[in-house]
Amino acid sequence: MLFSPGTTTWVSQIVPEQFQGQGMAFVSAAISLGKSIGPLYAGIFMDRGCIFALFMSSFVALVLLDGLVFLLGKKQAI
Repeated sequence: MLFSPGTTTWVSQIVPEQFQGQGMAFVSAAISLGKSIGPLYAGIFMDRGCIFALFMSSFVALVLLDGLVFLLGKKQAI
């Protein structure tokens, strides 16, 4: 997995032992989906000449996803 070397460790820590294979498969599928949709998404914006909109929408998406991961991690820690 090219996403991050620590991803598999993180998944194995938060997923119950009987569902670890399913958790790894879900993470791999999500990474593959991102690798396939990312170039398409960027290509649409670049073809239209909206480079600023591409970077701003990517930034907003990352902030929202980081917030979601933070909230889910905080909820799980309680």
